[in-house]
Amino acid sequence: ARIKLQRQPGHWSAFWLYNDSVAGIDNQGRDGTEIDIMEKPWLDDRVQHALHWDGYGKEHESESKIARASDIMNGWHTFALWWQPEQYIFYIDGRETWRTQAGGVCQVPLYIKLSDEIGDWGGDIKSATLPDRFQVDYVRVYDLIDAATDNPRED
Repeated sequence: ARIKLQRQPGHWSAFWLYNDSVAGIDNQGRDGTEIDIMEKPWLDDRVQHALHWDGYGKEHESESKIARASDIMNGWHTFALWWQPEQYIFYIDGRETWRTQAGGVCQVPLYIKLSDEIGDWGGDIKSATLPDRFQVDYVRVYDLIDAATDNPRED
């Protein structure tokens, strides 16, 4: 997705993948994982990538990575995930920022969510100069094709 981030406190912007099967437990993330391609509650160079699996109760597990991206608060930036059968690879502006197999890699379809929540994690919205915007230019999804057979590839 190509995104222009908010510039005021109080926002928790995210580009993520989800399915109700995330609530399932006992199969790690293979039967459903929340994949946070990008979470951005801060007004500095930090961007969070995260995985959540085995529900959101006492069985909940997660792993995350704080990536640094200079000049991320200015202009348009791309955030991407290459979801392979055995690993996830995260990117900011075409640069790999995290590679992980945490929780086992999800093997069920997920849907795309782009959200901008207002809450304490992103700071106090009462101190923001509004209006402020979380803007999305486009979202692209690719299915790799094997050129020799014209069929979807396994990776």
